[in-house]
Amino acid sequence: MRLLALKVSFDRTALPRRNLLSEPTVSLLFVVLAACATAKPAPVVERADEPSVAAASTSSDDDVAQAFAPTADAPRAAKGQAPPPLADPRKPFLEAMALRNADQARAIAETLTGLERWRAHELTFTLAQGEPAKAAAALAWHLACGPEKLDACRAASLAALARLKPFAKKAATLKAADVCVAQAEARQKPTPCLNTIERTDDVNLTRVAVIKALAEPVEARRVPLLEKAVARTERVQCAAARRKALAALIAIDQAGKHVEAALTHSLKDLAIAAAALPEAERPWARTAKIDALCTEYEKTAGSGACRKLEKQSNGGWTFRDFSTTRSPNPGLSAEQVKQVGEHYAPPLQACLSEQAKRLVAPDQAQYEVRWVVFNDGRVGEVHLPPDFETSPFAACLRRQFSLWRYPRFEGEWQNVAQTFTVTAVTRVEVSEQF
Repeated sequence: MRLLALKVSFDRTALPRRNLLSEPTVSLLFVVLAACATAKPAPVVERADEPSVAAASTSSDDDVAQAFAPTADAPRAAKGQAPPPLADPRKPFLEAMALRNADQARAIAETLTGLERWRAHELTFTLAQGEPAKAAAALAWHLACGPEKLDACRAASLAALARLKPFAKKAATLKAADVCVAQAEARQKPTPCLNTIERTDDVNLTRVAVIKALAEPVEARRVPLLEKAVARTERVQCAAARRKALAALIAIDQAGKHVEAALTHSLKDLAIAAAALPEAERPWARTAKIDALCTEYEKTAGSGACRKLEKQSNGGWTFRDFSTTRSPNPGLSAEQVKQVGEHYAPPLQACLSEQAKRLVAPDQAQYEVRWVVFNDGRVGEVHLPPDFETSPFAACLRRQFSLWRYPRFEGEWQNVAQTFTVTAVTRVEVSEQF
C-alpha cells in the first residue's frame, strides 16, 4: 500500500504586533496515509515493507488528494443489489401545491428553480382574497420571476395584475419597462426608453447596466462597467444578465491571455450558475470548461492552486458528477477511484483540520475510514472505529462523502478504505517588528 504524508500547520492564535519578539503560538500538523480500494468483499491488506510515515515527507497542499491512490485495479465482482433510492427534492413542493398550501409551496420553491417559484406565486395570487391582496401577490410574483423563462413569467404576473382595474395603470407601466429592456437586449444597444422606464426592481436595473456596459466602445471603460454590473446584486433572478457580463469579461481576459483573471471570472460565473440550480443539485455544477481553465492555470501557479482560488473566490467548492458516466467494466478501476478521490478531496481537509485541533500535543490518533460505493456512484455506509462512529469528526466526514459521485458500474458494491493519522504538535514561532 502506498503511503503518503501530509503536513499542514494551523495557527490557533493571531500574532500580536511586538517591537521585538512575539509570544509563542500553538500550531497543529496532521499526517495522512494513503489507502487501497478493493472490490467487495476483499479485505484491505497493509504491507509491512512499505515506507514508514516518518520516512515520507511533503509540504504541498494537495497531498490529501494524492493520498487516494490505490496500487492495483479492483477485481471484478458479481452483480450487486440495487442501491438505496434517491429522494426526489421536488416531491414536497408537489405535495404542497396539491394541498394548495401557497406559503409552504413558496418556501420550498426557494430551494428549487424559477419555474417552481412561478407556480407557487401564481397559486398565492389565485388564493388571495380582495383586490389589494391580489395586487400585492401579483407584484411579489413579478419580482420572484427568473432566471428561467424570466420574460414569460413577468408577463404572466403583469397580466394578472392588469385584471385588477385599480392597478391596470401600474401593470401597463411595468409592462412597458419590461418590453423596453427586452428590446434593448435584442438589439444589443441602449434605446431611448431605457432612460424613462420606472426603475422598480433589481432585475431591470441589472439588465440595463449590462446593456450599457456592453455598448461601451472603449475596453478600458467597458471592463469596470461590466464588473460593476456583476457586483450590483446577488439576486438569483439576475443570473442571466450577470452571466452575460461575465461572458464578456472572460472573452476579454482570454484575448489578453490573462489566465488567472479568466479563471477568476469563470469561477464567479460558476457560482452564479450553481445558485440558480435546485439546492440539491448545486454541489455538482462544475463544468469541463472550468477544469480546462484550472489545468491551464496550474501550469504556472502549481498543483492545487485552482482549488485554493475557488475557495477564496466562492467560499467553497463545486464538483463534477462522475456518475453521469459509466465504467466500461464491472467494478471500478484503480484509476477511477484515484480520480474521484483527488477531485473530491479538498473538503476533507477541513474535517482533518478540525480533528487536529481537538487533539492535545503531542497526541496522535489513527482513524481507518471505510465506505461503500453503490452501483449508481453514490457513497454510503461510511464507518470509523467504534469509539469515533458518533464523533464530530465522523459527522464531518459523512457530510463530505455524501457529495462524492463515482462512475456508475455493474457488479457488487465497492468497498474503499482510507487510514488517516492525525498528529498534534506544538511549535514556537517567532516574528520581528521592523
